[in-house]
Amino acid sequence: MRPDQRWFPTSRAERVAWFHNFATVFTDIGIGLGFSQAEIDSVNADNAIVKASANAIASVRAFDRAVIAFERNALSGRSTGATLSFPATPEFAMPPMVKNGVFERLERLVRRIRLANGYNEDVGVQLGIVPTRSRAIDVSQVVPSFRMSTSGDKYSFAVKAAKRGYDGFRVEYRRNMTNEWESTPTFTRSPAQIRVKPTKFGEPELLHVRIRMVKADQAVGKYSDEQTVVILP
Repeated sequence: MRPDQRWFPTSRAERVAWFHNFATVFTDIGIGLGFSQAEIDSVNADNAIVKASANAIASVRAFDRAVIAFERNALSGRSTGATLSFPATPEFAMPPMVKNGVFERLERLVRRIRLANGYNEDVGVQLGIVPTRSRAIDVSQVVPSFRMSTSGDKYSFAVKAAKRGYDGFRVEYRRNMTNEWESTPTFTRSPAQIRVKPTKFGEPELLHVRIRMVKADQAVGKYSDEQTVVILP
């Protein structure tokens, strides 16, 4: 899990800086808020792991880039007669290990801090736990909406939907008195024009229509409410 992103950073570098500040402030005020020294020590131990793991990842990535550069020079560099030198393998000075679940412990601790006697918004600001961003949208729960109209073309209709950060939307329709849904490709622009092959040429047809949003070529979220339209010959 990750702590609430309304107050907890998303990038690794920002998380390191945030956790260092949180641990420093909590060390100073934790006792006054009613927490034990053991709980303060636990936060500092977790902070050491956050910092050390970030530094290790940065070192490994730098080593990876150095090895790639070594290979490029060794295989395709100009011959100068110089002897190759392989990059030094990174060394890690890791702190004492802690139990896994650093972020879960942090989330639970922040909830307790907010309920502690003596907690106020100034304390929250010092600790960095006052929400400064809106909660991220859970795309799995998004129910889109749309507007629909008949088109000037025969057996067609138009769907207008706001993308709102999505890549597009797909339109599905089923013919009256059937349960089978037919789907369109993803539309990246709105309004979308949908042409339908009629069941019987020369006769109007009633369709039930719904849409679903698309992100990274995958349908996400919930289906919209259904609407009906009559397509005309």
